[in-house]
Amino acid sequence: MKISPILPVYSPVNINFSYGKGIYLYDIDGKRYVDFHSGIAVSSLGHTNSRLISALKLQGEELWHISNTYNIPAANNFAEKLINNSFADTVFFSNSGSEAVECGLKIARVYQNGKGNKNRHRILTFHGAFHGRTFLTCAANDKQKFSELLSPCIDWCDNIEPNIESVKKAISSGIGVILIEPIQGQGGIKVMNEVFMKELRKLCDENDILLFFDCVQCGAGRTGKLFAYEHIGVEPDICALAKGIGGGFPLGACLATERAAKYMAVGMHGSTFGGNPLATSIGNVVLEELLSPGFLKNVEIRGESRQSKVCKRIKLPRLADCWGNIR
Repeated sequence: MKISPILPVYSPVNINFSYGKGIYLYDIDGKRYVDFHSGIAVSSLGHTNSRLISALKLQGEELWHISNTYNIPAANNFAEKLINNSFADTVFFSNSGSEAVECGLKIARVYQNGKGNKNRHRILTFHGAFHGRTFLTCAANDKQKFSELLSPCIDWCDNIEPNIESVKKAISSGIGVILIEPIQGQGGIKVMNEVFMKELRKLCDENDILLFFDCVQCGAGRTGKLFAYEHIGVEPDICALAKGIGGGFPLGACLATERAAKYMAVGMHGSTFGGNPLATSIGNVVLEELLSPGFLKNVEIRGESRQSKVCKRIKLPRLADCWGNIR
């Protein structure tokens, strides 16, 4: 049997979409679908958003790509917006969430080596985690998500239950960074306990371990906040962002504090396409829309309404209840 022209690592539904508008997709026969999938949490402003189209056309007619070895005003503006609305002091732009996570793990390794802690090369991750598809991010995932045919995985990650006692037992002189999703996506929409996250922050501070939040799926306004960690008042040292921040355009970002990134220097990391004028011009528009008056509040209101109806029907707690009384 002849192999598919596209490497058969997907199992696509046999529907051919011809165009989209807002929350809807239309197949070649004109049948309309509500796009709950959103390109796997990507289409944060829906399909054919007028502002995104305008940004794409305007920048596309001027300059698609230039090496980031030159100054790129759109990238600088986008980085400033992210910094002004987060914990971060610096940003690295990539093309995907996996790349953003890889960048953050590299920042963490450089930090520990820069401080002379060369033995602190291990990464603490959690059951149910999903951090990407590269070899390292696969190794950081819950091991059940790692195909045996890809073995052996990179042996830098310790995967444990997400509770503070397990973390205390797992911490050793070899742990340099703790990587966690504030809300697990592919792990089953599992919301990390508020008390646990605060204790995790305290433990990291006491042991000079960097705390790394993966907000690739739970960032870009999906919870009614720009970042899911804002609900619990716990800030990371590093944070990965992607998917919805590009509104459908390939775009990722790794945010970090000045302390975490202080040993990063020229040549330690890079990306051919990351942060180019086209991507960051679109990212600027997405971020402006997400932060526009009332946008995130509307996300929260609509989310609460839909969660109440759906969760009541299937007897599950609402997301807001999972966060406790933090709102």
